[in-house]
Amino acid sequence: IMNITITTIQNNVSALTKYLTELARNEVAVGVPETAPDKDGASQAYIAAIHEFGSPRNNIPKRSFLASTLNENLGKYANILTNEINNTVLKSSIIPSLKKLAIVVQNDVLSKFTNNSWQANAPSTVKQKGSSAPLIDTGELRQSIRGIVRNK
Repeated sequence: IMNITITTIQNNVSALTKYLTELARNEVAVGVPETAPDKDGASQAYIAAIHEFGSPRNNIPKRSFLASTLNENLGKYANILTNEINNTVLKSSIIPSLKKLAIVVQNDVLSKFTNNSWQANAPSTVKQKGSSAPLIDTGELRQSIRGIVRNK
């Protein structure tokens, strides 16, 4: 009986070590992948950066949709990952749990485009695009948001 217990413990420690090593080697990334510039010469990643951080020189206010979403939901994401680890710790891989988290974060970022307290568009912008809703025009930026799991 003692031999079985020691073997079981060794197997569990080995599985946990593999699981934690995989966790340390991977990360969840949510954002806008770098792509080729559009017809106006700007990529969606560049446009995202302008709006995420603002551009005082161009009179564009900060409209954070990435960092603000992460900051507002950090506890939620920690709970999701903790629950996933508790429920799957001795399974073969943590990657499915990280992919699940990536989708949750991606969806939270997408909802930020319609649920926010951003400064309305300037009258000149409203006249140009026909809407006072910031970051909602062609939908290309919003459609560019991706949540992925990648190796560090």
